[in-house]
Amino acid sequence: MRKIALAVLCSMVLGLGASAGEKQFTVGYVEPYLQGWFAYLADAFELVMEKEGIKTVRLLSGYEPQAEIKAVQDLIGAKVDAIHICSGSPDTAQYVSELANKAGIPISIQDASLAEGPGKPFATIEFDWGLSSRLWVEEVSRRWPGSKVICIQGLAGAGPVEWQNQAMYEAAKAVGNVEIVNLSYADYQQEKAFSIAKDILQSGLQFDVAVGGCQELTAGIVDALRAAGQKKIIISVNGGPMDIDMFAAGDLDGCVSQSPGFQGLLSALTVVDKLQGRQAADLLKTPQVWVGKEEYKEKLIPWEMDAKWIPIARNFMATGKLEY
Repeated sequence: MRKIALAVLCSMVLGLGASAGEKQFTVGYVEPYLQGWFAYLADAFELVMEKEGIKTVRLLSGYEPQAEIKAVQDLIGAKVDAIHICSGSPDTAQYVSELANKAGIPISIQDASLAEGPGKPFATIEFDWGLSSRLWVEEVSRRWPGSKVICIQGLAGAGPVEWQNQAMYEAAKAVGNVEIVNLSYADYQQEKAFSIAKDILQSGLQFDVAVGGCQELTAGIVDALRAAGQKKIIISVNGGPMDIDMFAAGDLDGCVSQSPGFQGLLSALTVVDKLQGRQAADLLKTPQVWVGKEEYKEKLIPWEMDAKWIPIARNFMATGKLEY
């Protein structure tokens, strides 16, 4: 299968000709999956590339280090003009950066803490995962002071999760009027979050606020509360389509809005700048905003991007301000 994929890649690249004397660029990018969060990210990446007339080659890795390495090797063999990768491992991100550097192909990294080493991506695009927690802790402190909070997170040990957890405890200590009384992990599974929340409710643990580390986990918490006939303050860290539905149903009190689509625009525009000889930002922090139930329709950053968001992304890259 991989040999066939590489042959297809090579034929695609070799078949691209210059138009009116202009070079036809081809960008290869690697995503873990093409569902959920990553589908929105890839669609936004493709939106920019299509607008710029740049061909793309997309490969999937399943967040497996060897698959990530093989994908980058295939793209190098296909002689793409630039590579962009969402890597699940700092060590793998470092290694594939080194491979691309040796091949003379610019590479950018998305949401991967780069390990020490000789590999140098020309840009890194990432979320400030600590900010995700600081935003909601500060809002809980301001809106519901004295709250006891349970938090159901994704995957224990995952980089973004651990950064969020550390920032959560630090922020709670700093504000002084928010107490984290339970932290659990549900592996991003709605049913598992439901079971955990159900067990917490049955245990009699007292809490005022429940936080889901992604929209699926938040939905599991909402289901458990509804089954128990209880009402709590519910906060989600995502701002995805499921969160919008929960806002509309009156189940959600607030969320940290994060957009994989907007990150896809930033990633693509950074690559475009590099290919077209403009100064590319070497580090971009994808914006996040707090959204309350009274303002979600106006303030939430959508996951699905269209062309009108491209100049908004451009302005953010130039000014650091998200104006929409």
